[in-house]
Amino acid sequence: MSIPKSLYIPVGAVLFSAGTLLAMVALTFNIDPETLAISSESLAWSHFLVAIILIVSGVGIGSHGLYKLDAYTVAAHHNRVAYSRYLVGTGYALLLFAMINLVALAGFAYSGVLDQVFPRGKDNAGTPTLPAETPTSPAETPKPAAESPAPPTETPMPAAESPVPPTETPKPAAENPTPAATSPNPTAAPPTAGVPIKPAPKLSTKQSRKLPTELVLKSRATALVLLVTVSMAILGALFFVANSLQEKQAADEDFDAHLFWAGLWYRLGESVLFAVVCFVAIRRLWPQSDGDFWLPLLALVLGMSIRTGERLMFALTKRTLKAVTALLPLEEDVAVADVPGAAQELKVTSAGGKELEWKPPASGSAVARYRIEYREVGKPDWTRHNALMKEPKASLALEAGMTYEIRVIAENNDGEGPPIGIQTTVA
Repeated sequence: MSIPKSLYIPVGAVLFSAGTLLAMVALTFNIDPETLAISSESLAWSHFLVAIILIVSGVGIGSHGLYKLDAYTVAAHHNRVAYSRYLVGTGYALLLFAMINLVALAGFAYSGVLDQVFPRGKDNAGTPTLPAETPTSPAETPKPAAESPAPPTETPMPAAESPVPPTETPKPAAENPTPAATSPNPTAAPPTAGVPIKPAPKLSTKQSRKLPTELVLKSRATALVLLVTVSMAILGALFFVANSLQEKQAADEDFDAHLFWAGLWYRLGESVLFAVVCFVAIRRLWPQSDGDFWLPLLALVLGMSIRTGERLMFALTKRTLKAVTALLPLEEDVAVADVPGAAQELKVTSAGGKELEWKPPASGSAVARYRIEYREVGKPDWTRHNALMKEPKASLALEAGMTYEIRVIAENNDGEGPPIGIQTTVA
């Protein structure tokens, strides 16, 4: 009995997810709150081994399913099939990463680490410190009297020489305790306030590793905050990519797998970069604030709206550069990066209305590429041409008998210039 090839990918995805979540449970639910490290004694190595087996099995079965997956060809249903498959994959990655974050936070809470790493108020701000030593119980204070008893030969002497009645003999003994010099152990230091002074026990190397210093605890707490912040940023970036795919599918744009993977890695790297910058800035500018508590939420929002943050950062950097160059007395003009101008003289060069030509912009910075968009007259949404043009000409696959609006936009690494448009009827 052969397994249907359509089941390989779902089964591999389920096994991989189960293994990943089990590994997160085995790790985060066994963190020692006193050391902020994974306790090797309480770690269930059998669970961790099962998780590794599930992950490897899921990767193998899923890869075999991808190998057997039918390749789609360039046809009328190309966009629908391509967008559907990549949306399923992106949605799976988004759900799995959300579950990983949820299990990790639940493990921190179960282990008692969550309130230490992310304090809930300014009174609790900062990283955890070592637990204070338990003070000596009052019941233990009479021990010095037992450790330094008075010599039995000296006890009756004050009673024999003193005229005080025998019933009052205990009073001088209580008011004038026997000096330490008469103690059986003359080398020992006298007790202070009734508390015995004991030498500090010497810890072995293994025991000292289990009792980290305050600096080690602070460093481990910072590492946990950074890991949670970066994972939230990746989660937000995956949401952004999935939402962008849905928008492009709704606009019926031509799908390009190379552009998808390039955009995915770019957005993930960009979100992680912004999260790390915010992490360093907040801990540097407001070290005593509740910034650690808000960092994961800020990273998630940055990842979800990464394009807005990107434009904001570029705009601030550009304006700052212009302000600095305006204040500095430079002998030569400094070229400030800017977007290109609008393309010129856009026209149709074929009788069918599918061939276009135009001239490069006469103003602005250098052009890196041209983006072409078109739509049927009367419709609100633009459709992007499946390729970015390096040369000022293009050939479009338009439907005959329809009238289209076409526009060309010049772009470079700093942004895009104003569009230039034309209307044509395809013969």
